[in-house]
Amino acid sequence: MSHSLILTKEIAEQFLKDEDSVNLSEYTSLDDDAAQLLAKIKGRYLHLSGLIALSDTAAQELAKFNGARLELNGLISLSEAAAQELAKFNGICLALNGLTTPSDTIVGALAKMKGMLLLNGLTSLSEAAAQELSKFKGEWLTLNGLTTPSDAIVGALAKMKGTLNLGGLATLSDAAAAAIAERSDDFKLPGLQVLTDSPGNLALAERLAKVKCYSLDLNRLTSLSEAAAQELAKFNGAKLELNGLTTLSDATAGALAKMKGTLTLGGLATLSDAAAAAIAERADDFELPGLQVLTDSPGNLALAERLAKVEQYSLNLNLLTSLSEGAAQELAKFNGLKLELNGLTTLSDATAGALAKMQGSLELSGLTSLSEAAAQELAEFTGKHLALNGLTTLSDAAVEALAKMKGTLELGGLATLSDAAAAAIAERAANFELTGLQVLTDSAGNLALAERLAKVEQHSLYLNRLTSLSEAAAKELAKFNGHLFLRGMTNFSEEITETLALRRGRISLNSQVTEVFKAVRVKLWEIKRGTSLSWESGFLKGAKKRFNRVRLLKDEFDSLEEILSCIIYRGTSADEIYEFLDENDLAGGGDLACEMSVEFAWVVGAWDVPYSFLSKGKGEDEDPRELAYESAQILSESLIENDLNNRK
Repeated sequence: MSHSLILTKEIAEQFLKDEDSVNLSEYTSLDDDAAQLLAKIKGRYLHLSGLIALSDTAAQELAKFNGARLELNGLISLSEAAAQELAKFNGICLALNGLTTPSDTIVGALAKMKGMLLLNGLTSLSEAAAQELSKFKGEWLTLNGLTTPSDAIVGALAKMKGTLNLGGLATLSDAAAAAIAERSDDFKLPGLQVLTDSPGNLALAERLAKVKCYSLDLNRLTSLSEAAAQELAKFNGAKLELNGLTTLSDATAGALAKMKGTLTLGGLATLSDAAAAAIAERADDFELPGLQVLTDSPGNLALAERLAKVEQYSLNLNLLTSLSEGAAQELAKFNGLKLELNGLTTLSDATAGALAKMQGSLELSGLTSLSEAAAQELAEFTGKHLALNGLTTLSDAAVEALAKMKGTLELGGLATLSDAAAAAIAERAANFELTGLQVLTDSAGNLALAERLAKVEQHSLYLNRLTSLSEAAAKELAKFNGHLFLRGMTNFSEEITETLALRRGRISLNSQVTEVFKAVRVKLWEIKRGTSLSWESGFLKGAKKRFNRVRLLKDEFDSLEEILSCIIYRGTSADEIYEFLDENDLAGGGDLACEMSVEFAWVVGAWDVPYSFLSKGKGEDEDPRELAYESAQILSESLIENDLNNRK
């Protein structure tokens, strides 16, 4: 920051009134009376990491903060008195990660902190300071900045009560490892890269296995001895993560395979047949998301068979680049909902046929080409969903074959379709997605496709890549009843604009055409009714009758009339609507008039008023959009019904 910004009492008062109006992290210094006010905040967190200095009095006041976390990560120095005051903070966590060289006395003062203390800025520590921290009174001490502490310092820290986090340590001497292994309380060593066969390292591995946690994160470990693996395999938690291992000896694989709980080995690209066979023998689940090859060898086939039995929602093998037919046959037996094989760029006809027997969803969006024979095999797919979004070109024969497939078909990579291909997809009974489509012409096949797209059974139709749309195709798409996305279109003909403006469903357009579209939509709504909307012709009476249960006041009805008039007659922008509502204090709470009017703004094409505006005063479990949709539906029906009745 180029200059100093002082957080004054006045700024603190403004923050207390509206927390969104002030960014506390911008300020580098803090007045004492401002600190006194900020300590009264009722939130969970107080972020003041922009401060580079703190007076003793301000520290005393901030320590009174009743929230969970106090962050002062910008402080590079601290007086002993200030440290003593901050140590009195009764919240969960005090973060002082900006301190790099505090004196031994300051460290001793902070050691009296009762909760979690973060001192990740410390890159070195004297033995005296380590001795002070060994007396730490809190629940958790994090010193992730230490990378090469001496054995004496590690030995001192190891005596500390509470959880000790030393995430910066990549290696440990045998003496240091042995010292940590002696700890009775838990510890974290997420940066550890090596566990050898030395006595201290084996004792550490044994102690790591006894850490009481759901998941043991050793993802930085790149070297693991067989004996250390045998100790880690005794871990009693739910998950052992060893994603840093890129190679694994057969003996080490055999040792780890005996571990109970989920075993994650995400760094392994290949496995020997013996290692694959050992892991395949596991009773509990495992994860191999980095696996690149599955061959027809016995161990690999056993592994593929075992992978298919993993009890998970989805099986992620997206880095697999080589898959044998035999392994594909086994993977196709996966009983979860989704098998992800997006790393495969090519697929033999036989492998395609094997995978086609998959019952759930199959993702093959890495494929860049597909033979007609492979397409014929995939046409027999018996699952619910097949994704082939990487294909940018397909022969008509391949498209015609795939079109016969049952279940949802994704071909998001196709930008254009021949008339024959478009006609083939249009004949599908099941749903399909063509999110990459760029052109819809007047050809017979394209019009049939547009007609079929409008009948897709889903809430939204995404055609955001579409840049060229014929008038006839637009008329077909306009029949879609859900939310239509056409954000790729930057120019519409007058006829297409009118066609889309008259449809009743929601539509999302490119900003270049939105304003024109809104104006046309309002005009056409008036033309459709034969005249301008009449507020005197029974609308308010009809609305009042239908909404009498909410007991809206007369001024609320007046406001509603004025807002809708602004939208319909004057083409008022969303920003002006927002400003009007805000000025008249019509936001949130029980103001159904606001909800109805803002949602009606959407009905006529002005729905870019922020959702947060409707959220004011709502309970956490209430979705203002749902309330608005419900009220808008009744309102628009009332408006149309009463207006048309008055025309008769």
